[in-house]
Parts: sequence; C-alpha cells; structure tokens
Amino acid sequence: MVAFLEDSLQYLNNKHEDLASLTIILPSKRAGGFLLNYIKGQTTKTNFAPRIISIETFIEAVAELQIIDSTELLFKSYESYLKLESIKEKESFDSYSSWATTLLGDFNEIDRYLLDAHSFFNYLEAVQDINHWYLQDERTELIQKYLNFWESLASFYHLLTTSLTNERLGYQGLVYRKAAENIETYCNKNNSPHIFLGFNALNNAEQQIFKAILKSPVNDVIWDTDSYFMEDKGHSASLFLRKYKSTW
Repeated sequence: MVAFLEDSLQYLNNKHEDLASLTIILPSKRAGGFLLNYIKGQTTKTNFAPRIISIETFIEAVAELQIIDSTELLFKSYESYLKLESIKEKESFDSYSSWATTLLGDFNEIDRYLLDAHSFFNYLEAVQDINHWYLQDERTELIQKYLNFWESLASFYHLLTTSLTNERLGYQGLVYRKAAENIETYCNKNNSPHIFLGFNALNNAEQQIFKAILKSPVNDVIWDTDSYFMEDKGHSASLFLRKYKSTW
C-alpha cells in the first residue's frame, strides 16, 4: 500500500516539472522530515528539494511575527497586567501565574477562531454583571474586585497584543489572526506554487488562509482520506473534509 506522503509526491511530480519551485506546508516539522526522505528515495539525479515547512513556520512568515515561548509569554503578560489602571491592587507574580495560563489559553482560542474580541469581552462582562445584579445593595469588596477583573479583560487583551506585536512577537492564536489579516498581501507578493499537505480540521484563521491561497490554480491542498469515510455521511472521520468540499 502506498503511503499518503509518497502518493502525494507522485501526484506533485506528475503536475509540476520542478519540485524545487514548490513550497510544501505540512502540519508539523516531523512530517516534513518524512516527506524529505520520500523525495530522496525517489530522486535519481542531483536536484534541489522543494521548500518544506510546518504550518507554524508558514503563518509566522505571513504574519511577520514570531511565536513566543509560553514561559516568556507568561512574563510578558504579567508586565501588561501590571499596567492595568482598572485593577488597583495587583497580585504577585506567583498568584498571577496560577490563573494566567488559563486566561492566555482563552486569548489564544479567541484569536485562532477570529472572534471579535471587543464584543466577546463585552458579552462576558455583561454576563457576570447580570449574575450579581441581585447583590447590588450588598456587594462585598471581594465581589466588586471580581467584577472589576471581568471588566478589565478587554483592556488586558489590548495591552498584551499591542505590546507583543510592537516587538514582532505573538502567541500562536495572535499570529494566526495576523496571518489571516495579511494573507491577501502575501499572495500578491508570492506567486510560486504552495501546497498544503495532510491537514484535517482547521480553525477559522486556517480556513481563511487556505481559501485565499487556493484562489490561484497553481496552488493545491491534498487531504489524507478515502472514499469510505467521505461517502459515509454519518462518519465523524470526514466531517470537516465534507464541510470544506461542499462550502469552499
């Protein structure tokens, strides 16, 4: 049985005269190593390899931002937290780090799925305020601090993302958002064939990036699936691929 990467390579060899002209984007660097080994095995003469990169390397190039290390992000976010004027009494870094990782994970998902951050945080603030409206006359200092925290999330998000992008940095979701915003500009500057290889479920930012790239007929996306899964409407294995096939 022919492996997916090997099968994809045969398809690309038939379609393109020179693989060296291609940029091949895979879900991980590890997959790129396997693909390069297949290329070596099929090559009979000295030639240049295509540009093989992971999706994260690709979005960094499109966004013109570098994905920050999680530990460095924690410290950078604490600097932004200390600048929040709406929170008068700041927590120590030890206390902050106990809950900040969860919040930063939420920021990451907001950006990966291209949610309107301003509307999202306004909604959260309203929900928390409604949950405590009946305590209007008996709000303790602790409850008021709790509500002030929710009211500060939008400012915190803005301070953090602005600080990071000014340094050409970003957590993964932020880099995805910026890449989705910049993808049309990238496409206008780069006309060499781009191949997306081996992806499945995509976040909203990835979908926007893929669709922009695929507007050019020289570009391709190659999915790893088979007719059994695609034809079985009730099978979850091809749920996302069926959606892309019908809506793109």
